[in-house]
Amino acid sequence: MQISNLQISQGNWHAGLTEASHLRTFFLTEPEMASQVVTRIYNMNNGYKNALSYLTGGVGKAKEMNDIIYRWAVMGDSRKAIAITRAIFNGSSGTPGIANTTFQIGVGERWFAEGDIIVPDDSRYSFRVMKEVEYDGVDYILTCQMVTNNQTDFIPPSLLAIGKELSKDFNSVENDHSRTSGNTHYATPILLENYMSTLRKSYSITGAVHDKVLNVKLMSPDGTEMATTWVKYAEWEFWCGWMDEVELMLMFGKSNVKAGGITDMKGASGNPIFLGAGLEAQIAPSNKRYYTTLTEQTIRNFMDDLSYNGTEDGERTYVALCGRQFMNLFDQAMKNSASKFTLVDSKFITGSGQNLGLGVSLWNTQV
Repeated sequence: MQISNLQISQGNWHAGLTEASHLRTFFLTEPEMASQVVTRIYNMNNGYKNALSYLTGGVGKAKEMNDIIYRWAVMGDSRKAIAITRAIFNGSSGTPGIANTTFQIGVGERWFAEGDIIVPDDSRYSFRVMKEVEYDGVDYILTCQMVTNNQTDFIPPSLLAIGKELSKDFNSVENDHSRTSGNTHYATPILLENYMSTLRKSYSITGAVHDKVLNVKLMSPDGTEMATTWVKYAEWEFWCGWMDEVELMLMFGKSNVKAGGITDMKGASGNPIFLGAGLEAQIAPSNKRYYTTLTEQTIRNFMDDLSYNGTEDGERTYVALCGRQFMNLFDQAMKNSASKFTLVDSKFITGSGQNLGLGVSLWNTQV
């Protein structure tokens, strides 16, 4: 059965190509295993230079695609904050909610229901929606009463201004004969789309020099073998250059595809050239941080934000892909943080190599 254009079978046109390179013969025989071996050896002996290739295909975590276009869905949180579109009215504007009085505000979505306990930007305050939400043609009007047992408490008016946000905690009703209930909120998946980039690279050796011996032996890029012939040296240089180019595409590739799957870039054949977005271009703006001086607290806050909606408990491991300068800044940030600690016993630093623990399981980093 023909399962690929690269399938080897007796008597077909592949026979001519397999004789051209013993490396190609191996790749057509065991394509997945060979890809992992080459990636793993090159990276382990080069300081994980091509980290994305190693962390994906190098450890068998790759997926074969049937088309250059691929999509994936991301489900958002069914909870969200709703902005106030009409500031407090029909109540004491200076001390809203005081003495169990009601007040009204407007929001732009029908998100809340009678009985909902709502929290503004300051979680010290909360209030309940006391009647059915009404729509006046512009805003959804909430009639609210503060949740408190102190008659002098009120909600700061600044928390009920236009643009401030409200979120629902839960819905509370009477113990007996209640007629209302809270709504169930739904989130639909967000569909994302990207394109595969088609890369090509070649090397050539004339038949006359195929088996010529080198005057000077050359060390392989991974430092484990000596090249004695030109063809072996050419293969080494080809694969090292190829893996570098793939890594740059995976990390820094920029998309040239416009809405509707159209690109204005065409090759010599007249066919379109599709370039997909790399990892850096796929990172959402909300998952980026800018800093003047890198500190341990900056890193901690960033990791907390990344794992805010995580479901797993216990220790979490983060793998950082970075350059030498960030490694220096990270090292300095950790040293500055550690200098403020008090040494309790001799087990202040745990682990070894690239996996070090600071204090009592404070860090488990791989940089």
